[in-house]
Amino acid sequence: MNAEYPMQKGARVALYVAGGLCCLLIVAIPLGIWMIVRAAKAKVYLTASGVRATNVFSTTRFDYSEVARFGLCQVALAKNQGLAGGLAQARVGGNVATHLIVQTKADKNRSFMVSSYESSQDIIDEVGRRLGMPCETVTPGAAGGIYSAKWP
Repeated sequence: MNAEYPMQKGARVALYVAGGLCCLLIVAIPLGIWMIVRAAKAKVYLTASGVRATNVFSTTRFDYSEVARFGLCQVALAKNQGLAGGLAQARVGGNVATHLIVQTKADKNRSFMVSSYESSQDIIDEVGRRLGMPCETVTPGAAGGIYSAKWP
């Protein structure tokens, strides 16, 4: 069974605003247009064989058969007020960004920010069900980000 989950409206609007702000700078018009188009197409696709998550800056893919571990990593947003803080909260779906992260059998991490998509809990539950493994809690690495995440 295939499923498709679009990006949350708040996240899309935040990216549209960022793209619009880029268009104010004449040199950054191509980047702004690219951000708006990619934000409109951002979705998570769950297929019978794997996951594909597209967002503005990247696409994450993995097959269920290549996954060794599955977990969630929550990264708190820095306290920020004003336009930047509002856009950041809209982009991640709250005060905490939740990343779905898998470790492949080749020891490579693949992740995407699941909290910015509609029905994020359904995505997490469905991936866990299809993988047939428990969800682990992954902690952010030394830099506070997902790229150096530490598995339990």
